[in-house]
Amino acid sequence: MQAGIFDKLPDTLGDWEGVDIAFCHNKSCMRSYTVNEILEEGQCNNCRKELFTMSLGEKQQLPVDTTLLKKRYANKVTGENLHGSVVLSGQDRSSIHRPEVCLQGQNNDVKKELFIEVPLEGRQPLEVKILELEKPIPGLPKGENISYQYYAYWFVGKDRETAKHSERMFWMGFDRFFRNVSHRWAYISVSGVRDASNEDYHTQVQGFIKDLYPRLVIDPEVFAKQ
Repeated sequence: MQAGIFDKLPDTLGDWEGVDIAFCHNKSCMRSYTVNEILEEGQCNNCRKELFTMSLGEKQQLPVDTTLLKKRYANKVTGENLHGSVVLSGQDRSSIHRPEVCLQGQNNDVKKELFIEVPLEGRQPLEVKILELEKPIPGLPKGENISYQYYAYWFVGKDRETAKHSERMFWMGFDRFFRNVSHRWAYISVSGVRDASNEDYHTQVQGFIKDLYPRLVIDPEVFAKQ
């Protein structure tokens, strides 16, 4: 199986600086940290148990040969923050599923689904799907107890890319049967907060992915010819 992306998220992208995230699996703790917050390497600050690159829930749900990459990015000019993640499948195709299912299971309400285009040099724009989310925050008064977020994603195979899960499933079966090609599909996402009154976050998504794409995709020229 071959992947269409590198198995590492960049540390810097223009004005964005990324930091890896680590997770405690101790069920009585379950803290998460960026690596620069960790006091002793590999150990949870709170309970001193081992830290991992994915949450306990993700480790329990994902096949063992799944690669999961996560970084929190901060913009040193604007002060904005966002998260970038990659799920890279192994032999078991259940590594990747419809993102909507997982997000709703985490108590998110998907208020809107849409597609936007990210302009890329030397090729047609990349189509990306966006979910506008709302999530209740316990303990806060009405009017302040909703978190407004966005979740943007697309899928990449060795020589396929799409923002539609159904299309990815079609190409996965088609290429196995007719081309004897088994992709190590990647599911790439960018998420952050949004203002519920406008769509200004589109600019943030487009700018970040425009910088990320050539640093993450192994052979962008393959897609430029399609």
